[in-house]
Amino acid sequence: MPHFGSRVLVRWLCLGLLWTLACLPGAGSGGGALAGTFVPQWPEITVSPNRPTEAVPVNPIITREMVPIPCHFVADPFLYRTEGKWYIFFEAYLVGYTRGVIAYAVSKDGYAWSWGGICLHEPFHQAFPYIFGHGGEHYMLQVGPGNIDVRLYRAVHFPDDWTLEAILLTGGGFSDPAILEWQDRLYLFVARNSSQDCELYWSNTLAWGWQHHPLSPIVDDDRSSARAGGRMFVYGGNQRMRYAQKSDVVYGEAVRAFAIDLLTPTGYVEHEVAESPVISRSGEGWNAEAMHTYSPWWDGTRWLIAVDGQRTGGEWSIGLYRTTDLSSTEEGTSTPGSAWPNPFAGETRLIFPPDGDETSMNRDGTSRITILSIDGRRVRYLRTQGGEAHWDGRDDAGQLVPNGLYLALAGHGPEARSVRLTKLR
Repeated sequence: MPHFGSRVLVRWLCLGLLWTLACLPGAGSGGGALAGTFVPQWPEITVSPNRPTEAVPVNPIITREMVPIPCHFVADPFLYRTEGKWYIFFEAYLVGYTRGVIAYAVSKDGYAWSWGGICLHEPFHQAFPYIFGHGGEHYMLQVGPGNIDVRLYRAVHFPDDWTLEAILLTGGGFSDPAILEWQDRLYLFVARNSSQDCELYWSNTLAWGWQHHPLSPIVDDDRSSARAGGRMFVYGGNQRMRYAQKSDVVYGEAVRAFAIDLLTPTGYVEHEVAESPVISRSGEGWNAEAMHTYSPWWDGTRWLIAVDGQRTGGEWSIGLYRTTDLSSTEEGTSTPGSAWPNPFAGETRLIFPPDGDETSMNRDGTSRITILSIDGRRVRYLRTQGGEAHWDGRDDAGQLVPNGLYLALAGHGPEARSVRLTKLR
């Protein structure tokens, strides 16, 4: 045995110990035991992400024209915020490649977006860039060539440089994987068999050890709820959301929302929430034919939600919705109202939670909502029960009103609450 000085011997012993620890199961950044943070999770936010009340002033916010390379369409947006910047990762289907690549746009405020670049370009089709954070690293889920496997990519230099970290599942027929962390375990949801089934897997580590859930598939032979339609996350303490594309009648016609009631390595229960579907095709404009991605992110006062839409003729583009800004409602003032869907094509549901304002209450316990045109002309009176009513886009005479902007008003004077409505058809 060679002779070592004491300092050299201590160094070799320390290096040996570190190597041993690194080789233990669960060590390493990519597949380490669940330590650190999983991003995003919003357990402290109680505001529902499923009631977008208004679109940004101009939609769509990202189109194929933003891509400097000839591009057929952009779709599958995923919002992501880190180090004070907003990102939207999305599929860009390039002309001449007959396949999608992963690109991104960047914004300082979440509203004004500019081109970022192409960040993942493999020799096979790529879409649905499910991006998340874990243990201080940025990751993205993808499916492999011919949908043969589910892959985990890690950002070497965020957001432009990604490397294949691990292959999580093999077997074929996969599409649109989504991941959720719950009670120190990871759960992976992925569509299979031409998006008819939703398979569920779980693991204690990220990069390996995935096990087939005993109740999988959790959706069997149902294209209306099997394929992921956006990001999964936790909000409001323990409310776990799963979004699914409704494609049983028309591909991407809507996104349904499911709350997960039970999620363990042996149990699974979910139910569809009352607000579902959260988005749906509008009948005209940039999202006339389909909408199939719903990606919320909390900005501090409201949810921003990246969505996509297909216009008549087939071109997909990306838009942005948002919920009511809570910073505009101080403690002790009236609860703001909301409308869903909005924009709407047919009927919208108006909600003005009762706030004790007796000036707007009738003797039978109902209240009144006034629909106004943009120039202040009264269009319709609606009676509510418990602060809720439905407007079918007609005036008091029963005639359909023209497309455009309207105002739903509850209450009187300076304390009145309002919601701006956009009627599409």
